[in-house]
Amino acid sequence: CGVIHSLPISPVDRAAFCALIPLAFFAMLRPGELVVSATDAHTVRVQHVSIAGDALTIVIPSSKTSANEFTVHMVARPDISVCPVSAMREYSKVRGPGRSNDVFFFLSMDAVALSHVMI
Repeated sequence: CGVIHSLPISPVDRAAFCALIPLAFFAMLRPGELVVSATDAHTVRVQHVSIAGDALTIVIPSSKTSANEFTVHMVARPDISVCPVSAMREYSKVRGPGRSNDVFFFLSMDAVALSHVMI
């Protein structure tokens, strides 16, 4: 996230990108599973994400290669500098609970769903 911290973007956007990158890498997820792409059918929504203690659980509703949902479980790794669980926890704090009509988990500062074009 070192480079991201030098970009002139909002703290919410910065936290979102710092969470997206290690999460996608360590969980081997496609951009369209985390943010809106051509279709939002595969995109993670608020109800799909659970952070409890040092554990992160994300339900991917479907993917490019499967119509079935699958679940990703991760445990915090404080011994690495780019821990996806810690980054997701930080983004959740900065993001806040959102508004009642927020559907997608990853939102920009303007409460707009992040898309593959933005990343």
